[in-house]
This record gives sequence, C-alpha cells and structure tokens, in this order.
Amino acid sequence: MKKLTAILLTLISIFSLTACAASFDNMSGGYASPESASPGKGYNNSDTQWILQNFSGSDYEYDYETVSDVLSAQEPSRKVIRTASLDMEAQDALVLYDSLVEYCNSRGGYEFSSDTTHYEHWSVIRATLKIPPEHLDTFMKYAGDNGKVINSQINSEDVTDEFYDLSIRLETKRRSLESYYKLLENAATAEEIIHIQRTIDQITEEIEAVEGRLRVLSNLIDMSTVTLYIRQTNDPEKIRKDIDWSALTFEDMGYLIRNGFVGVINVIVTFVQWVLIIIAVSSPIWVPITVLIIVLVKKAQKKTARIKAAREKNNAQPIHKDGD
Repeated sequence: MKKLTAILLTLISIFSLTACAASFDNMSGGYASPESASPGKGYNNSDTQWILQNFSGSDYEYDYETVSDVLSAQEPSRKVIRTASLDMEAQDALVLYDSLVEYCNSRGGYEFSSDTTHYEHWSVIRATLKIPPEHLDTFMKYAGDNGKVINSQINSEDVTDEFYDLSIRLETKRRSLESYYKLLENAATAEEIIHIQRTIDQITEEIEAVEGRLRVLSNLIDMSTVTLYIRQTNDPEKIRKDIDWSALTFEDMGYLIRNGFVGVINVIVTFVQWVLIIIAVSSPIWVPITVLIIVLVKKAQKKTARIKAAREKNNAQPIHKDGD
C-alpha cells in the first residue's frame, strides 16, 4: 500500500504541472500555436497509455508554471530570420569579394563558404556570408557602393510562434523526464519498469529532436545569411554590345568560291543520279504503262485516219440532178 501511495503521489506531481495551455496565449501575446502546442501529441503510445490507465486518468498538458518559467528565462521578443542574395558585377571580382568579406568580419560576421572559378582573364565567385541581422542593411548598401548590383533581394521570416512553442515544449519534456525517472525508482514490478523505461527513451529522443530544431532556429535568427554571386565586367559569357570588325581575305574568298562551286556540281550530279535510280527502279511499272499508251495512241491514229479517208471519199463522189 505504501509503494502504491508513493507511485500515485509521484504521478500526481507529474500531472499537477498541467493547468491550461490557453493561459500562454493570454500572457505572451499569442506566441503558442494551438495545434503545435498539443502536449499529448508525442506521448500517445501504448506504454504511456498503459501508465495513464493504471495510475491516473488525467491527460498531459502544458502547465502555467512551465510557460511562466520559459518566458521569464528569456524576454519575449519577435524572432525573425533574415536572408539576402546579391548578384553583382565588378572590374575585379576578387578585389570586391575581399572587400565584402572584410566588411562582414568587421561587423561580427564571417565567411561561411566560397567557390571561386578562375579563367584566363576573369573570375567568377559564389559565396555565402554570415552577418548579424542588425548590420544586414548597411552591408547591402556597402556592396552597392563598391560594385554594380545586378539583382538584390532581402527576405524576412517570422518564426516567433515556432520558437516559443518549441521552448515551452522542451521545458515540459525535461520536467516530465525528471518525473518519470522518479517514478522508475518506485516501480514495483518488471512490467512497470519496462513501460516506464520505454516512455523515458521516447521522451529523451523527443527532447533531442526539439533541441536540434531550436539550435537551427537560433543560429538562423542570430546570423543573417547572404548569398553572393560576383562576376567580372569582362566575363566573355556576357552578351557584348560592341561588334568587332571582321572581313574575309581574298584567299579565304577564293577558297569559299571553289568549295561552293564544287558543292553545287555535287548537288546537280547527285540529283541526276537519283533520278536515274528512280527511273530504273520503277521500270516494271512505267514500261507497261508506256507501251499501253503507245498502242492506244496508234489505234486512235488509225481510226482517225480511216474516218478521214471515208469522209474524203464521200466528198469526191459527183452529185446527180433530176432530169439528167
């Protein structure tokens, strides 16, 4: 009975943390997302259900104390991720890039990555710089003053809701983990130990996932990302407006004329050859037809000749008058 009482008291201490998630909306200006702030989402597996059914009938929720602790530990403020991209052109891409990196370093930023392609007389640079967000606008202006900006863009993403929701969820999971460890110490049977340990393992994995996401958000919030693309003015891949004079020599003209003449003769000869080939191949068709046409034409001519001769004979006979 004492062990059961100790277990029930431990569970009561776990679920006493639960008050009302909506209270966070009232005190923090709506930082918590109702859907993402559902505390029971990550715990509804068979092991947790077994524990709840055997020791308590309560549901797991965010509690007022946890929300208050998180907000007091870090003053609520808007969490914004700022990013920018620059497509630039310069007489010397390397000089401009070194200048931008030096400016970035002087403002607390750093070079995150770079890729430089060197050709015979020009260079192309692709790079990513990190700079504190409060210096992003001045960096963009500095870049425009020192090189030709072809295209520039600045984007902002408000992640306040996600950031504070993750922070509160992380603190809740940590307190839950501590309570489950206490519960594990008072477990009386092997079945209780197995179910509680599985839940502890699951909560530990969830804590690591939330911590990883929070680190990513914090890094993106603390440092703005600038994507750079710099090419030189004499880059031959660009479309040139100037047209250089270029004329053929007489030797080149003679060469082209000879080749053109030979090419025309080849076309004519090839055409004649193909005509002869077609005639020869189709002879089984056109020879009988030609013979038939010749026979018909000759018969028609003979018939016409007979008719003409008959008419001439009739016209040659004398006409006899009555009484002669």
